[in-house]
Amino acid sequence: MSNDHVWSFTAPTTDLYLVTLVSQFDSLLYASTSCDITATTCLKADDEIGTGTAEFILIDVNANDTAYIFVDGWNNFSNVAGAYTLKVEYSP
Repeated sequence: MSNDHVWSFTAPTTDLYLVTLVSQFDSLLYASTSCDITATTCLKADDEIGTGTAEFILIDVNANDTAYIFVDGWNNFSNVAGAYTLKVEYSP
């Protein structure tokens, strides 16, 4: 099973935020309102096929609320992992 890396982001203002992931492995990007991911807490997800492809999600977060951003390998049968760059930025 691929190990998740979980990052938290607390929004300074109520806005849309663009989350970008570029990885050196076949990754999966998703965001949730909780570390315990369920269908009701998931905000957005993106899974592009292949290594080195960028994944993007646009999340709506209220001021002072925390979003949990997950970086995961696409495969649950082996530990798909590697280097990556994760960026969160305000999206006007």
